[in-house]
Amino acid sequence: MEILFLILKIIGILFFIIFLLLLALITVPVRYRICMEAQDDIGAAGIFSWFCRLISFKIKYNEKDIAFQLRILGVPMLRDREKHKNSKKRDKKHRKNPKSEIPSPKEPPVPEEPEPAQTPVSKEQQAEGGTEEQGGWMEDIRSKLKTLWQWILNMKDKTIAGKEKVQNIKKLVLEETNKSALLHLFQEFRYLVRHYSPRKASGDLAFSMGDPSRTGQILGCVSLLPFWARYRIQVTPDFQAEGFYIKGKLQLKGHIRAFHMIWSVSRLIKDKNIRALITRFRT
Repeated sequence: MEILFLILKIIGILFFIIFLLLLALITVPVRYRICMEAQDDIGAAGIFSWFCRLISFKIKYNEKDIAFQLRILGVPMLRDREKHKNSKKRDKKHRKNPKSEIPSPKEPPVPEEPEPAQTPVSKEQQAEGGTEEQGGWMEDIRSKLKTLWQWILNMKDKTIAGKEKVQNIKKLVLEETNKSALLHLFQEFRYLVRHYSPRKASGDLAFSMGDPSRTGQILGCVSLLPFWARYRIQVTPDFQAEGFYIKGKLQLKGHIRAFHMIWSVSRLIKDKNIRALITRFRT
């Protein structure tokens, strides 16, 4: 009996630990910090951490390469494998061929053999060669015309199928049940954006579209976005520049909880209109 109770205690402790881990995965947020910079080159760096940096992931990007690193309990577990493999290959080559860097002595040049004399070609042979070349040229043109005609027929079939798909999508969207389903999807999307959007954002941006009218239009569209009152981001347009450019720095901080995604998906699954829409798209 004592052994049975000991086994039950161990099983209970394991289940309790698994429950705590699942609870932590659902409730503890993944914090992120992203920094973007656009000067002469475009670069970005992001840090994602979970549970007081128990697990952290770093990624850096620029126009030349991408570097990333995963750490668990401060121990690096995953790195940029391409650079690591290239360095290992170079080390192996250097170990196998240590004398490869020493230049080899130059060998004496090999004398070239004289080319054989060409025999004169008769007029009949020239005429036969010309007819063969003309026949091959005509066959190439025929094959290209056949492939072009087949491509045109395929494009017609694709356009007809695309029109049918567009009409079916219009029918699905215009139905009342599908309208309510799409409205529910939009509401859940806004819910996730509200919770997953950055809590803090700051930066300075300067841009130009190369044309003062276009620059003013873009500035007007950007000013209509609702997040300017929430974030400390300064945007300065340049109406005098003759070309397109974007320069500045941007920093974003926020967190992501899996609980919001699970709650949103569960509400979508409960909706009958969403399930009917999914079955229609599958068929």
